[in-house]
Parts: sequence; C-alpha cells; structure tokens
Amino acid sequence: MRQNKLFIAFISLFVCFSGICIATNENPTQEEQKADDDKIEWINSDKVIIQGLDKVTGRVFSAQVRLGQKVVFGGLELYIKKALHSPPEEPNESFAFVDIFENRPGENKALIFSGWMIASNPALNPFDHSVYDVWLKETVIKVEAPPAPEADAPTKDLKESEKHEDEEEENID
Repeated sequence: MRQNKLFIAFISLFVCFSGICIATNENPTQEEQKADDDKIEWINSDKVIIQGLDKVTGRVFSAQVRLGQKVVFGGLELYIKKALHSPPEEPNESFAFVDIFENRPGENKALIFSGWMIASNPALNPFDHSVYDVWLKETVIKVEAPPAPEADAPTKDLKESEKHEDEEEENID
C-alpha cells in the first residue's frame, strides 16, 4: 500500500514538473522556425548589380544586369537566371542564381559556375577562379511611385490664389 502511494506521488510530481517545463518552453522548435521561414515572401527582382575583379591586372568591373542578359568580363560570360530580395520588414538580403561560362581560345565555352550568390555572404557559395573573382553586390528593386494627384484640382487652386494675391497687390498701389 505504501509503495502505491509513493508511486502515485512520484507520477504526480513528474506530470506536474513536466507540465511546467512544457509551459515555460518559449524557444521555437526547428519545425516551428522552418514554418516561419517558409512564410517569408521573397521579392522577385529583374536587375542585379554584379562586380568582378581581374586578379592579374587589378581591374574592377561593376555592372547593372537584367535577368537573362549576357555580360562579358574578360574571358567570362555571366548570365543572371533569377534574382530575389528580402521583403522590407526582414533584414536586407539579396540572392541571385548565376551561370558563368569561360571562353577559352580554340575551345567551346565551358560552364564553370552555376549556383546561388548571396550579397551579404559571398564566401558562402564562392566563385573560385584563378584569374577572376565575381560576386553579387545587390539586387535592384522596382520602387513604385505613389500615384500623382489630379492635375486639375491643384492647378485651379494655385491660379485662384495667385489671382487674389495679384488683386491685393493692385489695390495696394
């Protein structure tokens, strides 16, 4: 009988403490964090700013490139396939999927890089070449201007106010 009471007391304490531990665990699990990350709606961009460096000559190259546009830098051809930017409420982040081909004399061009470049961390997926460095500087986002006010209303108000000022000036003289 005494063993049963101890067993029930032990189970009660276990349930009580585990309930407190579960209730006070405010750290999100990996699954919850992943679900939050999946909710981010990335902004598609149609332009990126890409930079390159010729390690031999020290020449720096910078260009604003549209998706699908071919850019030639030394013996390289670059194509931007996709560009994404984080939403304004998230930390600033830019991604671009880039294909880089090398033109070798007397040979067909060879694909030497195909992958995502990240502006904030170029070393995460680096383009490794003996002569050239290429990295993503940023994505360019279209900023839509607010609609312009109707042209008739402000113009009429300005003209009417100008008339009153002119009349007053004429009366003062």
